[in-house]
Amino acid sequence: MDSKNIEISDIQANPRKAAKPTPRPAQAEAETKPFTTNTYEIDGQKVDVYSKEFHPSQTENSKQDEAVLFIPGWSSGTGKNFEILGQAFADEGGKNSYVINSIAGHGLEAHRFATEARGLMEFIREKGLKKITIVGNSEGGAKALYLVDILQEQFPDTAIDGLVLLAPIGLYDQEPEALAARFAKESMRFYLKTDIKNAPKAFRQEYEERFRNYDPQGFLPQEIEEMGSGIKLFDTLNFYLGKLPAQLVDMSEEASVMQKIKCPVVLIQGRSDSVSKPEKVVGKEGLSNYQQRVRTLKEKFFPNSPDVSMILPKRVGSHGIIHFRQEEIAKTSMYLLERTRRKNQPPGEKNPSPISTDSLEAVTLNPTANDDKMLEIAS
Repeated sequence: MDSKNIEISDIQANPRKAAKPTPRPAQAEAETKPFTTNTYEIDGQKVDVYSKEFHPSQTENSKQDEAVLFIPGWSSGTGKNFEILGQAFADEGGKNSYVINSIAGHGLEAHRFATEARGLMEFIREKGLKKITIVGNSEGGAKALYLVDILQEQFPDTAIDGLVLLAPIGLYDQEPEALAARFAKESMRFYLKTDIKNAPKAFRQEYEERFRNYDPQGFLPQEIEEMGSGIKLFDTLNFYLGKLPAQLVDMSEEASVMQKIKCPVVLIQGRSDSVSKPEKVVGKEGLSNYQQRVRTLKEKFFPNSPDVSMILPKRVGSHGIIHFRQEEIAKTSMYLLERTRRKNQPPGEKNPSPISTDSLEAVTLNPTANDDKMLEIAS
């Protein structure tokens, strides 16, 4: 195994802005930490695992064998916004967290999710993690499904507290060409700030400030990252375009392993996400009826999970919702998993977690629950 530290350059989305806004708590904690690369041999193939560890801001002695693992989506593995989310999950979960991703070979071959998930599994075993929550965004959601399946089958001694899927792909089959077009459409919405323009004024002001500091640097291989701020646009485009055909094949396929998931599952997707369409998952009725949505998920997607929750917010409701609502997403995810734990705990058992789920419970019991309210109530 080869390990080394890689410094990630802090690229500002708008270099003309000299002054930076006051960092939010999770944002401040996420600054100036290096990513680490670990290399594993899986069936004769090299798998690079990139990770960055975060510690709870309010907890000095968090357990070293417990963690939240956050797997970002394609082209976004080391973006600053994902580091903010990594810190937010550490703070809200009260345990260490890792922003982590993996690439098999050079990412040029299709059908690699299972192999890359095994690389993540090796990282978990090497770190001695015994109790984990797994979070996956977009492409990372599909990898997270494979990772949970591998751990359940091969390492049942690793307790999985829950699986959180944020705008995940892999819930249903898509045509690769159509998926590519939808990604392009979502990218235009993101960079033109379409979602922000349609949001209420107070919400728009706060998140426009965050957008100004969005780090567009994506998940690049070691040799490109080490070039730092001198990366040439041609090199970056060439790298992504080389990976794109195989990745589109992988991302367009349904991850059938979700039928075997045995842990609690939380899904958060933007209501108008065109890459991972909520309507394709829960149907039209499920968009407006929370209880119907949960029944559909249990029956068709996660029949072996003890509890499934899904929130479909409208505000910034695109595939890029995770770039703007990190702390709300982290806190609500932890709320929902804690609610499941308490619901299934033996009578009389104490609740060591500081998370209170009473207010969220009242909202989710309403069959026509407001999804944005569910996401905001934790803040």
